[in-house]
Amino acid sequence: MSPILVLFLFLKLVEEIFENILAFLNKKYYEDPKNQAEVIKTLQLDPENFKKSLAYTQDKFRFGMTASWIQLFATALFLIFGGFTLIETKATSITDNPIGQGLLFFALLGCVSYLFALPFSYYSVFVIEEKLVFNKQTH
Repeated sequence: MSPILVLFLFLKLVEEIFENILAFLNKKYYEDPKNQAEVIKTLQLDPENFKKSLAYTQDKFRFGMTASWIQLFATALFLIFGGFTLIETKATSITDNPIGQGLLFFALLGCVSYLFALPFSYYSVFVIEEKLVFNKQTH
């Protein structure tokens, strides 16, 4: 494995850990009853709506933590097992034009990324938001 790949994966892991620490600090702040009372008073919110909003935030936090670690793991596997090489090989087999190959490479990469992110988006919109009646869309 390339030292640059190892460094990249290490930095992604450090980034993920740092983002999780910040998310936990944020969660600790918004779950503090004193801060909640201040927000309700300052923004003149209905306590029932605030409770729904807080439940939504907590669900999004839990799902976000799980999804971010899954995505980090999938990215690492994609890099370690040569996902870029596979996409490049596919792009170069379709066209000989270097500009077309570059465009096709990024189009294929975007499609793979979109398809991987789709179930997470679906769950976020149609399960979490629907559970708390924030979403009126149908699926």
